[in-house]
Amino acid sequence: MAKIHVNKKYYLSDFTARIGSIEDFLALSEHTLDWQFRVERQRIQHLDAKQFPIPEDIIDHCSYRNHFIEKAEERFTVDLPVFLRHTALMALTSAVETASTDLKKFTEANFNQVKGKKDPVTIMRIFNERFSLGEDKLLTDFRHLVTVRHFIVHNRRDRKYNLDDAVRALGPHFRIGIMLWRGEQVFIDRGGLDPHLSRMKDFIPKLCEDAARNGLWASRSA
Repeated sequence: MAKIHVNKKYYLSDFTARIGSIEDFLALSEHTLDWQFRVERQRIQHLDAKQFPIPEDIIDHCSYRNHFIEKAEERFTVDLPVFLRHTALMALTSAVETASTDLKKFTEANFNQVKGKKDPVTIMRIFNERFSLGEDKLLTDFRHLVTVRHFIVHNRRDRKYNLDDAVRALGPHFRIGIMLWRGEQVFIDRGGLDPHLSRMKDFIPKLCEDAARNGLWASRSA
């Protein structure tokens, strides 16, 4: 069977760039939402009577206009940020899970301990212990992020991992609340994902570098 040579340096650069893109996407999108809300609020405030017809039975014109401003505020400061941060969380967890399973593929020929392991967090824990990296807290936090991700994607609580415990452990920047018409949701504060992105951007390359340094990184059969 042919051997596939995996360029470790290129692979690490690709992963780092992927996490960097998620960071950029999050920062740019947050800034854009701020700008769009300011524009929409100004637009509503400056509409004239023809552009902003008010029903004849409405006595308090100011309150009627403020109602639309409040709706815009809810959309740009609650609804859209929730969707944005959930999307970034899903991108982060997917990138890390893919990297951990790739690391297993690239090393299992020389590291029998990872064979048969399918759970990405378990795989990372094995390497973390092997190289004495001391990142148990990082991996526990990532498990909690995955628990939140499962709830977001499937709209139901995981039977194995407790959502309340996960959100509490990720606090104070994560919390559970209720959204009108949508029910229970996990809210992530602005900047709440930043430390997790930053730490994983350092941790995964460290795992791969140590695997190569210890002679575990190898070509694999195709």
